[in-house]
Amino acid sequence: MRMQNKKTTITKLTIFEPRLTGFEENKITLKGNDTLDYYIYYQELTDGNFNVDQYHHFPVLLNVDGSPWTHGTLYLLSKLENYGIPSSKTLESIASDLSHFREYTFSNPHINYLLSPKRKLHRPTYAYRAYLQELLEDGHISKNTASRRMSSVVGFYRWLDRQHDTYFEHQLWDEKDVYIKFYTTEGLPKIKQLKSTNLAIRAPANREDFSEYIMDGGKLRPLSKIEQENLLKALIDIGTIEMTLAFLIALTTGSRIQTVFTLRLKHTHHPNTTGRQEIPIQIGMGTGVDTKFQKKMTIFIPSWLMEKLQTYSKSERAIRRRSNSSHKFSSENDQYLFLTQSGAPYYIANNDPKISEYRYPPRGNAVRQFIDAQLLPMLIKHGTYFKLSFHDLRATYGMNILEEKLSQVDVGQSKLFDVLMFIRERLGHSNTQTTELYLNYRQKESIALNTQSNFEQYLQRLIEANFDDR
Repeated sequence: MRMQNKKTTITKLTIFEPRLTGFEENKITLKGNDTLDYYIYYQELTDGNFNVDQYHHFPVLLNVDGSPWTHGTLYLLSKLENYGIPSSKTLESIASDLSHFREYTFSNPHINYLLSPKRKLHRPTYAYRAYLQELLEDGHISKNTASRRMSSVVGFYRWLDRQHDTYFEHQLWDEKDVYIKFYTTEGLPKIKQLKSTNLAIRAPANREDFSEYIMDGGKLRPLSKIEQENLLKALIDIGTIEMTLAFLIALTTGSRIQTVFTLRLKHTHHPNTTGRQEIPIQIGMGTGVDTKFQKKMTIFIPSWLMEKLQTYSKSERAIRRRSNSSHKFSSENDQYLFLTQSGAPYYIANNDPKISEYRYPPRGNAVRQFIDAQLLPMLIKHGTYFKLSFHDLRATYGMNILEEKLSQVDVGQSKLFDVLMFIRERLGHSNTQTTELYLNYRQKESIALNTQSNFEQYLQRLIEANFDDR
């Protein structure tokens, strides 16, 4: 069965309440089936259920005939009633999952998403779970994708079950309470109660092998010492300074792609870096720089790299890209540090006021295309090849720090707990369990890694010897 997602996007959704009467400037004309026109008036909500009056890039789910899928779209709209408004990227992911589910139920004559017959495999949730399991076992999707889709469908039915116009005769799943132990930012243990269903996706035996990865917001593979060196040499040979500087930031701070490419000109304004090893930069909510879940934290850019960024920001190349940009701000200091040749952002920040002007907001696709089209071929030209994602640089930074700090533990200068807390702070982990994955990886793998301080010195020498600030 071939699936096609059926959805569209409203670039700027304004939430309003229809009225039968109102001001002329708030009148909307509706075309009827006959020659008559109908009118409604609207008033923007001030005290309704929604926590926003506008939302950028709101996905609308469609039926096969192109009409809106009412239940699916209303469920997405209900997400805007939450205290924590989901990002457009999160909402788009849920919409894609539900679109896949809707296509499956439409294509299967035995399944009606609004009915729950006595036979379990004819109930939409059980049937879809079996279908996802089959896709997984045939190798068409990953366990993470299957689990995410199933979770989105369960969330949809939890909401649907609370609506007055729906009723399910038989249960859509069996449920039980489970308890998860986690740690607070202070390192204190906590227990969280969750609801677990019997719709969980099971991975086939030996299908998922994470031994060569670190699970830190995805499957990350730290680069070995020789891979790191080859990567930098390939970047220098290609000569795209924006990419070289961006990769250097990731390698020396552990920043994710959305953080690196939403840095602004103002973040290079540090008049005196003499005698300072690192320059702290505040990122996250309220700073203009995106982080995962908009978490506020600090990254530390090496002083020598900050000087390179300052030089680049004043270069003719950077100025020309800013002049080509139609993406203007009231203050030039708020402009993105890195822009494409046409002046577009590589990655647009979630709070960017111009985000609604983009049908498809830039989310790092140009960076990924650079890796596939230029960087990997250059590595092959150099006689080496390894799989690479920008996110792998984060794991590489974490492992380099760990290698350096553990050498201090070996000589009694630090304690292992202090090392883990340092790495956790630098990478912005919410709990130490994620940080401990780096330690576990080091114990399992025997790859040659760098100590961070030595590696940064090596990077500095390599860049200054082979790279100008054109």
